[in-house]
Amino acid sequence: MSFSSEVKAELARISPERPCCQAAELCAIFRCEGAPDQGAFDGPAERIRVALKSPALARKVYLLLRREGCEASLEIRRGDRRPQVRPYRVDVRAGAADLRERMEAVCGPLGEGGLPKEPCCLRAYLRGAFLCCGSLASPEKGYHLEFAVEDAPVADSLVRAMAAFGLDGKISRRKGVHVVYLKDGEQIVEALKLMGANKAIFEMENVRIVKGMRNRVNRLVNSETANVDKTVNAALSQLDAIRIIEEEIGLDALPKSLGTLARLRLQHPYASLRELGELLTPKVSKSGVSYRMNRLMAFARKLMEKDAGETGRGRRNMITLG
Repeated sequence: MSFSSEVKAELARISPERPCCQAAELCAIFRCEGAPDQGAFDGPAERIRVALKSPALARKVYLLLRREGCEASLEIRRGDRRPQVRPYRVDVRAGAADLRERMEAVCGPLGEGGLPKEPCCLRAYLRGAFLCCGSLASPEKGYHLEFAVEDAPVADSLVRAMAAFGLDGKISRRKGVHVVYLKDGEQIVEALKLMGANKAIFEMENVRIVKGMRNRVNRLVNSETANVDKTVNAALSQLDAIRIIEEEIGLDALPKSLGTLARLRLQHPYASLRELGELLTPKVSKSGVSYRMNRLMAFARKLMEKDAGETGRGRRNMITLG
């Protein structure tokens, strides 16, 4: 079962406590699933029919209708040659007029995009819409929640319902349908919270925590690797400079502070400047070691330039002293 199917299964088990919330959730379901060929809105007020895709949603709609006092039937349709796209049909035969009146009192005319006023009803409205036309990508792959609806007023109502809770829903067109979507992980978690998908929230947050830790570790490793590369490259340049000085004039010709540091670098080729400073007596700060090392590098460059001037070419063209 996909992550999106698990979320829908969880939402299908939620039963609204207040009559207004029941009406709001049914209104969203009828708006999203009530295509004209099913006659959900085009028929007489005494009858409402809706075709549904999943057994869990069909069972929920049937139970909600019974709680509303309607006489409803649930039919499973089978195609002669292929399975029906919407094989479950709920048919309200008695009480449809009163139900329609209650839904329109909460949400406005069914064929339009009116919204409930109460926050609890707005949450039920979003839950009903997601059960019908929503989908949610696995958090392992990315953050994407969407509602795909055929009617523009319904899509607009979903955007406004999310905006009432501070969620920034966007609308795009895809293959002739209106897609309302969220791509921000925190906003998706908030949307799931509003709809009541608490189990899905825990699963998504666990994935977000693991992904966040993995990204942080990768950043630290990359940063540490870059620092190590920088230290090693600098140390190699320093070793080349010290060997040039040693071959040209000898380390004893250097001032005592520079000669001591040069010998330490030869003994500890991959030590950091801070570590070299700890080995000196007395100890020297990192900035102090850096200053002395720069003097060694500058002295080696002068020797190379002098040698180049005398011979007409660089003694060590392959060496770059920075």
